[in-house]
Amino acid sequence: MDIDMLNPAMDLAKSAALHLPGAASILHLIDDNVCIVAGTSKGEVHVIEGRESELVHVHVMKEHTAAIRGLAIDGNELYSASEDGSVIAWDLRSCTVTRSYTHHGKAGLSAVCAKETLLAAGADDGTLLFWDPRSANLRASFHDTHPEAVTQICFPESSNGAADWMISSSADGFINVMDLKDGLDEDDAFRAALNSTPSVAQCGTYGPGQAKLWALSQIETLHLWDWCAAADEQVPGGEGTFADDLEVRTSLAAAQLGRKGQPEPHALVGMHASEGSLMLASTSAEGDVATFRVTEPEAPAPGSSPAYAPAVNLKGGHKDVVRTMVWPGGWAQRYVTAGDDGVIVLWQIPSSVAAEAEPESNPRSKKRLRRG
Repeated sequence: MDIDMLNPAMDLAKSAALHLPGAASILHLIDDNVCIVAGTSKGEVHVIEGRESELVHVHVMKEHTAAIRGLAIDGNELYSASEDGSVIAWDLRSCTVTRSYTHHGKAGLSAVCAKETLLAAGADDGTLLFWDPRSANLRASFHDTHPEAVTQICFPESSNGAADWMISSSADGFINVMDLKDGLDEDDAFRAALNSTPSVAQCGTYGPGQAKLWALSQIETLHLWDWCAAADEQVPGGEGTFADDLEVRTSLAAAQLGRKGQPEPHALVGMHASEGSLMLASTSAEGDVATFRVTEPEAPAPGSSPAYAPAVNLKGGHKDVVRTMVWPGGWAQRYVTAGDDGVIVLWQIPSSVAAEAEPESNPRSKKRLRRG
C-alpha cells in the first residue's frame, strides 16, 4: 500500500511485541512483511514471522562471533555481515548456512549488498570487497575508494539499463557511484562522487528510475542528490546536492508545532522511499516514533531545503530509543520497529485504512520457513 493513504499524524497502537536476547541493530524485510530478519549486537540472526496480531520467533542462527552490521537478501539467500570480518549466506527455507565469505584483512564488515551475480561488502577500514556469491571466491578488493568505514552499499536499478550501478557511502563523508558493467576495476568503474562533508550514516535511492539519492549523516543532516545526472556526462546537473537540511531535528519539531501528543525528535531512525513518498522517521528518548513525509523544494537548487509533514506516530511500544525499522510497502500493512530495549514491535495499520489502498488481488508468495 502507499503510505500516502494514511491520515496525517495518525497514531498507531502496537499489535505485538517480541523480546530478543540483545538489541536488534538492523531489521530486514522478507516477502512484504510476511517475515522479518533481525541482526543483533550479540551476532545472532533471528527469523521472525509477522502475523495479523503477533510476532512469532521462527529460528535463531548463531554462526557469527560479533555484532551484525548488515543484512541483504537475494531470492532465498540471506547474507549477514558482521564485525567478525565475515559474510555468511543462509538458506531461508531451511535456516542453514550455505557458504561463508572471508577476506585477507582483519577489519570487521559494516555493510553488505547482494544480487545474483555479485556479493559486495564494505569494511571498517574502507575496503570494498567483491565475491562470486555461488563459489565464495573473492573476485576483487577496492582499497582507494574510501579511506574510512563503509556505511552502506546498494545496487540501484535505473532507467539507464546499459549500466551496472553500485553506490557506496562512508564515514569519510563521500558517496561514490560506480558502473561495474565492464568489470571490477576500481579506476575504470568510477563515475561520480558527492562529498557531503559529514560522515554518511545511511543513504538510498528514490524517485522515477531511482535516479535521486537521499543521505543522512552521523550528525543528522539530510542531503538530496541527483546521482544519475552526476554519473552521466551527457545530462546536466548533479554537480552537488539540490537540497540540504543541516538542522533536521529542529525542522521536524517545527513541523509538529500546534499538534498535541507528537513524539519529540531525539534522534533520526532512517528514511524510506514508498511508491508516492519519501519518508523520514525520528525517535523520542522514550522510544516513540514519529514519521514525516519529505517534499523536495519547489525550485531545487544549492541551499534550498526540503519540507516535512507529520504522518504516522508509533507510540507506547518501546522504553528506549528506536534504532531501526521496517516500513509498509508493496502489500505490507505493518510497521516493525526495534530499539535499545531489545524489543521488536509490530504495528498494524487499521484494516479500514489499508482496504482503501490495497488492490483486489494479492499475488505475493510466502516463503516456507522451518521452525527451530
